[in-house]
Amino acid sequence: MSNSWPQWVAELIRAGDSGEFWCALQATLKTLLPLDGLLVLAYHRDNRPDVLFANISEANVRVLHDYHLQGGYLVAPYFLANRRAELNDGVYRIEDVAPEGFLQSDYHRHYFCKTGLRSELAFVSRVNPNTVVMVSCGSYRLTYQEVQRQGCAYVAPVICELVRSRYRRFDSVNATSGTGRIHQELASAQKNFGRSRLSEREQEVVQLILRGHSIKSIAEKLGISCGTVKVHRKNIYVKLDVCSQSDLFSLFLSALGASLDTQANQGEDPLTVYWPRSTNHPRT
Repeated sequence: MSNSWPQWVAELIRAGDSGEFWCALQATLKTLLPLDGLLVLAYHRDNRPDVLFANISEANVRVLHDYHLQGGYLVAPYFLANRRAELNDGVYRIEDVAPEGFLQSDYHRHYFCKTGLRSELAFVSRVNPNTVVMVSCGSYRLTYQEVQRQGCAYVAPVICELVRSRYRRFDSVNATSGTGRIHQELASAQKNFGRSRLSEREQEVVQLILRGHSIKSIAEKLGISCGTVKVHRKNIYVKLDVCSQSDLFSLFLSALGASLDTQANQGEDPLTVYWPRSTNHPRT
């Protein structure tokens, strides 16, 4: 850790009441680890995430807005971990909160890999019972080492408290207040995805696949064999007219978007909205 760390913390405290707080935080974190970008999101239990700060590439801004905020967050590890009340103050790697097999999942390929990040560490600060603020530190060039993670963990209590204080005094007031309805519509569409064609068990399997669970993890959660999971997956692919997990994930996102565009009824399968508008509507 840099000998100037106390000075950086003092600067960060002084910036707490200004619009420069997140820039000051980025400068402070650069004393701890190589940092090519900083993304700060507030994950809520029952709302879309708020973007509090984003010093990231234009390509990553597009990924964030075109995918994550349009419904992809519903299967994001940090969002789901917050809904399960499993996140407390600290430093996390994506593997710490993601299910087994996540690194091979389509969420990882469609979102995380597209960011171009080689490594990520996230400071998580619980600001209230329903919300955590995630400060994501990323490097495009280097892989963070364990000694750097330990250094971050050492100062995490200070960082988390400063972030919590900042959020409660300022950012919670400026957080988007009109997205609750949008989240409810997206969450309903996610819950009912495929229900017009799939059995109840197949729907359970689909939800776990979309969240990045492996065959083994799905089997353990549902109390069935890996072979049975594979049979369900095959039937799901046939019924939804997809050939791969990638196709399934793309269909899921397209259906969520169509459902939001048309303000589909609560409880309605978003596929019944999406397919009539799509040239890829499968035969019944």
